[in-house]
Formats: sequence, C-alpha cells, structure tokens
Amino acid sequence: MWIVVFATVLLSVRLWNLYGEGWDESTYIIMGSHVLEGHLPYLELFELKPPGMFFALAGVMAVFGENLPAVHLFGTLCLLVAAIAGYAIAVRQTTPLIAGMSMTVFCALTCEDQFQETLTEHLALALAMPACWLLVARRSQLRAAFLVGLLLSAATLTRMNFAYVVLAVGGFYVWRFARPRPDVPRLALAAYGLGGAVPLATLLIVYWLAGGLDVFVLSVFRVPLYYASSQTGLLVAVLHLTDYWMSRIQAYPGVFLPVTVVIGTGLAAHAAGRGRQLVSAENGLLLLVLGAVSLSILNGGRAYGHHLLQVLPLVILLSAVGIETLRQRHSFVALFLGFSMLTVGASVVRFGGDSFEEARRGFQPRRTNLQRAADMIREDRCCGELTYAPRRHLIYWYLKQRPPSVMVHPSDVARAAVIAPLVAHGYVREDEQQRLLEQDFGYIVMQPDAEVAYLSPDQRRRLADILHDRYSPWRTSGDLVIHKRK
Repeated sequence: MWIVVFATVLLSVRLWNLYGEGWDESTYIIMGSHVLEGHLPYLELFELKPPGMFFALAGVMAVFGENLPAVHLFGTLCLLVAAIAGYAIAVRQTTPLIAGMSMTVFCALTCEDQFQETLTEHLALALAMPACWLLVARRSQLRAAFLVGLLLSAATLTRMNFAYVVLAVGGFYVWRFARPRPDVPRLALAAYGLGGAVPLATLLIVYWLAGGLDVFVLSVFRVPLYYASSQTGLLVAVLHLTDYWMSRIQAYPGVFLPVTVVIGTGLAAHAAGRGRQLVSAENGLLLLVLGAVSLSILNGGRAYGHHLLQVLPLVILLSAVGIETLRQRHSFVALFLGFSMLTVGASVVRFGGDSFEEARRGFQPRRTNLQRAADMIREDRCCGELTYAPRRHLIYWYLKQRPPSVMVHPSDVARAAVIAPLVAHGYVREDEQQRLLEQDFGYIVMQPDAEVAYLSPDQRRRLADILHDRYSPWRTSGDLVIHKRK
C-alpha cells in the first residue's frame, strides 16, 4: 500500500514537469547521449561529476529513447526506491503508519523547484538508502557488507561527496574488526572493501584499456577535490542552506512550514527520548551516515539548495522514529500526522492539477520553446553552421551537435575552481571562454530574462559586442531570441 502511496504522491508533484529542461540535467543528458554514442566520459567532453549518472542515463535512453519524459521518470523512480528503503528502515523502529507518513512527506517535498530536474542526488539516494537498510537490518551477513560497499561506491561514483559516507562506514567496520561483536562478523571489513572496490576497479580497467586513465583520475578525483577545497567554508555553506530553506518556507508555506515543525519536533523527541542510547545500534549507524552526508555537503565547495535532498530522507525518518518515543502522548503523534498530511496535501493541491492534466493528455509529446528554436535552426542552416547557447545548452542535444567547448556545462568555462586544475594539466586552454566567443557561430540562442551571471563583466560586454556587431535578431521562440550571423 505504501509503495502505491509513494508513487502516487511523486507523480502528483512531479509529472507536470515531464518536459522541463533543467540546467544541470541538460548537462547530464548531453553526457549520457555522448556515452550512448560509444564514447567514454571526459575523454572528449568534460563535466564536473563522476560518471555514474552519465552511464545510467545512457542506459535509460538506450531502452526508452532519447527523450525528456524517460529522463524525468527515471529520476522519479530513483526517488521511489529511496522512499521504499527509507520506509523499510523506519518501520523497524516505529509503526507502519508513522514510517509511511514520514516517507510520504519526503516524496511530497520533491515538488520543490530545485528537486524537479533529474539530478545526481536522485541516483545517489537510490543507491545509498538501500545501503543504509542493509547496514542496519542485515549487518550480521557478509554478503550484506559486500553490497553496502558496492552500493556506496556506486553512489560515490555518482556524487563524489558520498566518499565521506564510504569512509565513515568503513570506520565502523574497522571498529567492529578491532572490537568484534556478534552483530557484525570480523570479515565484514574485507567484504565491505571488496564490494567497494568492484565499481571503481571496473572503471579504472576500462579507462586504462582506452588509454585515458590519467584523464579519468584528473576528472573524477583531482578537479572535484580542488573544487571542494578552494571555495566556500563551512559557515558560509550553513548560512546559504539556511537562507535557502527559509526562502522555501516563504515560497511554499503550506508545504515547508509544517514539515519544518514536524522535523524539529521529531528530532528533539528523538534526542530527548534516546538519552545515552542515541548513538548505539541502528540509531548510531543512521546518525553516522547522516553526519557524514551533512559534513560532505557543507564541505563540498558550494552550497546549493538541491544538495539538501541528500539528507532529507534520513532526517525525516529519524524524526519519525523520534515520534515513536512519544507514542504514549497521543497529542504529539497527532501533531506529527496532522502536519505531515498538511505538507502532503499542500504539495499535491499545488501541483497535482497540472500533473493530472498531463496524464489526461496521455503524455503526448510536445515541443518546448528550445525544441522549436532547434527546429527553426535546423530548417534554416544550409552548410552545417554551429549554434552557441550560453545558457540553454540542451539545444545541442536537440540539434545533434557537439557542444562548442569540451566543457559541457556553460558555466564551467568561467569557474576558476573548475578550469584552473584542467588548465594546469593541459586539458583546456586558459582562455577557453575567449576561444569559445571567438568561434564563427551561425546562430547564438539567448534567453534575455536569464542572466549569464557566470560570465565576468568583461565577458558579458564582449558577448554583447559580438551580438551587436556580427549578429542580428532573427526569430523568437517563447522567451528565447535566436541571433543569426549577418
């Protein structure tokens, strides 16, 4: 029953965006399509993420075709897997009703704008949450330790910040090796290490055979490490994420205000009710994983709102377990259930109508503004002129055009935290953005309402001068303006 509830809520708050074109998601789609064509990530195109999502999307598109609904439904499926695993964890310590409502709330929160596009967080959660269930429910089995290592390694190769979780859980197995107890066999450490080595070793062998091992190490380890260590600190990250959450309460008060009360009440009850048992047994393991993920987010270089998606299922299920300690106080349980239903109801009411309308239309394919712009360019160009889009770069996918820079995400060419280590290792030129602007494009697609804030003032002026001197507005498609070379 709860699986049906989770799926229904997820579809209700996400189906309306079936043809949405997210900025980060566009990059993953381009990289996935690149893999589908038979290329390895990083050898020809670069993106600041491990390759897990690219391979996953390539598999999805190989089966269901290269289309936005397939990508978005894959992200929804990942969230469903995370919710089911979260329920399986929570129901071990509380009632099915409280456990189920906690994960229904998690599903409802994915209505938030920054959680809508299919993100690496979605796939990482689909891998990490089942690993957490194995860790707490099957930790006496060697095969479970192997699978925990395998899943967390795969999650890390999807989002590198999960390396913190790999190290934290590894520390737990080392502790149990040094001080064995019946619930964890000493050989679990070896099984965990072996499972974790499988995904990484496989990729290392593949890139070694392709002659790109050095590029793999640079792209997957060195650049992300520099990115994480050269930008914002912990305090700034906390302030940014707090400000983001407060902005969500203001934007969606019916959704985020009650869930904030639920989480705060549940976590306070959890800490007070457990006492000295707070960090023991299953509870301690969940807090270990939550602490590792939280630290990785705060120490990840930049703090974006969608990063919080990685901690939400654990935070919400721990708050639900905290309510279990107050079951004798029916008013608190009623508060939890009432505010949870308010969150779910508000999110479904806000987005359910549009999602239902999408379902009523039978998910009929429709052309987005960007697709129509691509159609215009495709019909007009006579000699294969290239297109440049400083923000809406998914047009390259629609046009079947290789991005004009080896760096797929438009903002990466202007980020010192990304491009500096690549320049130092000779992967790209230091003036990559200038080289990009100097290319003789046939068309430049602009979105006037969206700032290209990642460009420096000089670069923005240069782009404006190029548009004025060498291009003229040609056609529009919704909020997009297509500039054609004079």
